[in-house]
Amino acid sequence: MGILSGLADLGLEKLAGAELYAKEESKVEKAEPVKEAPKPVEEADFLFEKTYECPVCGKAFKESTVKTGKARLVKQDPDLRPVFNGIDTLKYDVVSCPHCAYTAVSKYYGAIAAPQAKLVKDNISRNVVRFERNKIVSYDEAIYRFRLAIANCIVKKAKDSEKAYTCLRMAWVVRGKRETLDPQTEDFEDVRSELIDDEAELLHNALEGFISARQSETFPIAGMDEITLDYLLAVLFLKEQDVDNAAKLIASILSSKSANSRMKDKARELKEKILAMRK
Repeated sequence: MGILSGLADLGLEKLAGAELYAKEESKVEKAEPVKEAPKPVEEADFLFEKTYECPVCGKAFKESTVKTGKARLVKQDPDLRPVFNGIDTLKYDVVSCPHCAYTAVSKYYGAIAAPQAKLVKDNISRNVVRFERNKIVSYDEAIYRFRLAIANCIVKKAKDSEKAYTCLRMAWVVRGKRETLDPQTEDFEDVRSELIDDEAELLHNALEGFISARQSETFPIAGMDEITLDYLLAVLFLKEQDVDNAAKLIASILSSKSANSRMKDKARELKEKILAMRK
């Protein structure tokens, strides 16, 4: 008889056959799942196909558009150009109808007056050379699109604010191309120099347009309040070495009760730059 068989007399029949020193089951260590390396983020991951209806010809079409909130802001240049991680969102800022070639920056792509639509049809649609469209927009394609948007602005007699806004954003795209230009590019220095000149011309046109718009249009102008526009004008003046006009605008911002702390901080930074230039 086993030494535990007597447990039955204690009313513990179920334990009668139990082992006194039960062996623990050997624990088999489970291998941790292999973690896959994170998938590299591609430019296409930021995009989706958005459907538009052209206000000129009425036809529907799709354009690559940046997903809202997908791209992470890294910094902002002094002239308010946003820089995002993984994608230059500005390349996707132009909407262009593939049927009639009506083109505008997304902010202004909407209903237009009948006389303007006729001007586009007569002067753009009948003459423009169509371009190859790609889901991933290159800098060259983006620059072509912006040129077409400016041509549409001229033809439809857009407000000065729209012309200036389009020139400003095109300047930012040209800057983006310059910053990412491969040093191994043939005639690198010549291409880079040309891009610098193109950006300067576009910023000058933006400056002239915004000055005119400030005198003839009501705020907000191109989505900017008075303080923001004055700050931008100050930056653009400074790019042209017009220190006096830049200083006047910065002084007005710093003395304004309506300017928030963020804008005043940016104005102070610009003031320091102005003081350094005057030494």
